[in-house]
Amino acid sequence: MWHNLDTRLRAALLIAAIALGTFWRLDGVSDAFFYGDEYHSLAAAQLPYSEIVRVFDDRGSHVPLPLLQRFFTGLFGTSVFSYRMVGIVPGILALLVFYPVARRLVGDAPARIATLAMAASPLLVFYSRFARSYSLVVLLGLLLVMLMPRVLSSGERVSRLALPAALIAGAIPWIHLCGIGLVGGIGLAALVRAWQIRRSPRGLGLPLAIFGGAALLTLVLYLPVLDPLRDYIGKVPEEEQARPLGVLGIADLLAGGRVAGMVLLAALPIAAILLFARKHPAALWLSGAAFGPVLTLAAMRPHGMEYAYARYLLPALPFMLMMVAWLLVEALRSNRRTAGAAEWPAVILGAALVAANFMTGPLSPRIHDDGPYSATYISMKELPAFDRPFPGTPAFYKTLAEQEAAVRIIVAPARAHRTLLLYRNYYMQHGKRTVLGRLGSEERILDGPYIDLDGIRPGEENGADYLILHMNVAWEANDYWKFVYEDAWPGHEVAGDGGFMTRHDRRNPPGLELKERTAVIAAEIRDRLGPPIFEDDYIRVWDIRPSARG
Repeated sequence: MWHNLDTRLRAALLIAAIALGTFWRLDGVSDAFFYGDEYHSLAAAQLPYSEIVRVFDDRGSHVPLPLLQRFFTGLFGTSVFSYRMVGIVPGILALLVFYPVARRLVGDAPARIATLAMAASPLLVFYSRFARSYSLVVLLGLLLVMLMPRVLSSGERVSRLALPAALIAGAIPWIHLCGIGLVGGIGLAALVRAWQIRRSPRGLGLPLAIFGGAALLTLVLYLPVLDPLRDYIGKVPEEEQARPLGVLGIADLLAGGRVAGMVLLAALPIAAILLFARKHPAALWLSGAAFGPVLTLAAMRPHGMEYAYARYLLPALPFMLMMVAWLLVEALRSNRRTAGAAEWPAVILGAALVAANFMTGPLSPRIHDDGPYSATYISMKELPAFDRPFPGTPAFYKTLAEQEAAVRIIVAPARAHRTLLLYRNYYMQHGKRTVLGRLGSEERILDGPYIDLDGIRPGEENGADYLILHMNVAWEANDYWKFVYEDAWPGHEVAGDGGFMTRHDRRNPPGLELKERTAVIAAEIRDRLGPPIFEDDYIRVWDIRPSARG
């Protein structure tokens, strides 16, 4: 009877972890506005397949990203969800395969704890909802580590899994260069393990063939874009010349919290030492997959700050979670006689620690809901200075906040970076359903939470109640940035957050082009809808409900 109950509890815990992880990866993703790097591959994703394979842009949008976006949008249309399926599909698949891989490597109890941590990881959740290819690298890394021990255990015969392993290892760096360290670490682990098995140079032939073939495949895949790839590697974007201010911020992002980050930094080397000291069969695989990307990043020191370095280490994170979970279980095993009895206390303690970290992290319900602005980097790391209400908030937004009725607004113009954080600040004050109005830029190819302003007509159903046009949003965003950095942040600094704030700091004098375009749009809207019902230095507001005008 106890065995049946134990089995059901284990299954329930695993199902709950996967269900919650899937929910967090899907919740609101169709309504979240595109942000930052998500825009970089949109233009390439509109090209024919034959042209996409020859495009490697100056922002590092590797070829497979627009290829897959072209594939998904061809099947499901040009919705925000379709463009993000390149992250969503492998993100959920990685969650599904994680437990079997972890169980094979570290055992049942650590695997369940690590699965909970995998499901609730803010960084893994974020990049499973983001239109980039990092979660695909995570998935393939898990599959490669699952395959390689079986390949090397095949004895004299060449395993049927050798070819799939080589294909996966060759594809990973093509999908994203951050996978080089992962493949290199796993390849080194494979060589050492092959030597341990055969104790002969002959035993190295199979892993050398697999990873040599993988390297050749990667080179062949990159041949059509070698020149732009060289330009990208040699170019240091002006805004990314800085480097991380320290490892604490990177660990904070990886672990989903400041305390958890410090625990991660301390626990990983201890876990690695114990794994090797106890001659654990997974010591090589876990250490290679976890530390290969770290050592590669430390050696190469690419441009970028904490956010960039954390996402470059994302493929290593699942294996780091396995190691820490294994260490926790081992710490509760006082001796071999009580090893079995220690598993449930370890799982309960691990679940409690994951829950505590979750409740104090950026995904916690206690954090202000940023609704359709959940794709900004603040969803990975809470920065309170950006949450303080902007004193320059237009009065109309404050009026909206006082309305209890369900209201939907169109905010324009739609912009990718600083402006979205400005709109986010307003949203956190009024909380009304929001879509963005397009002025004819890249958002025109996106379906979802975007509306064409030239389609709004008086007396018709326009999909919203009010249109809010920001007349000089670049200057407005600049004013908000000054408030954040000169008023909200000073005196309220949080240790270790300096790198995140530095990365967000964009207080450059804006140009006039957008202001002039917006003025033209405002005149056209006035001709169609009449005078605005509200105007100030920042915005013009039109009532676009069908009842507003006959």
